[in-house]
Amino acid sequence: MEEAIKRPSQTLRFVLCTFVAGSCVAALVLALDVWRGGFKSSARRVAHGQCFRFEVTGASMVPTLLGENCPARCVRCKRIVRVSPLIDGVLERHRLCGICGGLLQEISHQETSRPRSSDAGAMQGGASDVVSVSPLDKAQRSQLKIGDVVAIDYQGTLRVKRIAALRGDVITVPRRRVCVNDMRLEDRIVSSVDANELLPARLRVDQDDRQSKTRWVAYNPESAWERSEERQWLFRTGYDGAAESDIADHDVAMGDVAVGDVAIGGDWLVYHHRDVRNNEAVGRVLDDCQFNLSVSRRLVPVDRLAVVVNTDVSVKATLQAAFWTPSGLVVAQGDLNQAGTTLLGFHDAVPLKRSESESLVLTAVTPVAIRLQNANGQVRLNNLAVERFVEYRLRPSDDTSVYPLRINDGDVFVVGDNVPVSDDSRVWGALSLDDVVGRVETVTSARTEPAGK
Repeated sequence: MEEAIKRPSQTLRFVLCTFVAGSCVAALVLALDVWRGGFKSSARRVAHGQCFRFEVTGASMVPTLLGENCPARCVRCKRIVRVSPLIDGVLERHRLCGICGGLLQEISHQETSRPRSSDAGAMQGGASDVVSVSPLDKAQRSQLKIGDVVAIDYQGTLRVKRIAALRGDVITVPRRRVCVNDMRLEDRIVSSVDANELLPARLRVDQDDRQSKTRWVAYNPESAWERSEERQWLFRTGYDGAAESDIADHDVAMGDVAVGDVAIGGDWLVYHHRDVRNNEAVGRVLDDCQFNLSVSRRLVPVDRLAVVVNTDVSVKATLQAAFWTPSGLVVAQGDLNQAGTTLLGFHDAVPLKRSESESLVLTAVTPVAIRLQNANGQVRLNNLAVERFVEYRLRPSDDTSVYPLRINDGDVFVVGDNVPVSDDSRVWGALSLDDVVGRVETVTSARTEPAGK
């Protein structure tokens, strides 16, 4: 009888031990899954067609999406920016504000590990952006287009990238610029992606209200343009600009350097770029990315620019913006957004008429000009700023021998918006379309300060 009682007890212990051992193995697998990036857990949700959210951790999609970051303030212009969390290890001479050249200092020296998106206050400090991903089946993957932002499974890790090319597209790299079907990738993305979709964010080059000495110059001594002590630009009504003969071939000295070769007809206000990393020398706009403080690389010129202005009065006027490009001048125009923000960019522009291009000559170091027309009252422009678009190119370490590259059926070529540092198809090559887990639909931003501030 005693033996009969012992046997069920041994059986029970065996069952319990087996259950505990199985639970430990399952917990270990789950922990490994999380350590590898949580992709398997996400994949199970995708299999059931459920949308899911995850936190961006890396820097490959900056400036569009932020991973771990550190808020920093310029000691000179007081502008707040988001930079690499490695800022403490960067020499002061490299820790410069991209707008005025002042020293950037971390706002708060909290612990290195930033709060997770599920923690209280995660949208403050150095928190990352959180994206919502809509899973895609095979038929939906076939409808993806250039410019879409997607979540991909690369070697078991979930990553966010932008689609650069799909089946049948041919990638070429003239002068190391990434082109798709003979069109620059950044131009193709803007033409493919709707305004309400996730376009690449622009990077600020100049913000006039942060500058003690403006970089904008009105050439005509009788110009209607005037900069106030509050660093706003005022345009007086009833002035149409001087005659072309009065102002042609006019040189303006800025600092110790004379910037000439600019002949202007009409009352244009012209931007003169300064390189804050080269002692404020006159120079071209470069592909500097404020976030990448810890990255040492050779900067290259860019030519896809935009002008942003704010107005706070109900005055009707037309704003024109002219942009220099290597192939000639282009001009964009639009009505001022009353009591709001007006954006005019390269992609809104058309070639300047021959008659006007003869009277307005911009250069690589004076790449932008603006003027107002049809104003029915005094116009005040606040926060006049120059921004640049993300431009995609190969890095010195990227292999050019694989191009031209035609994308095969069932493959996809992806890139990151942080062009200098992103690991993407420039290194991996084209991926299988089956590696695309879903499309990024919404973003919960970690940025608490106004965009561009």
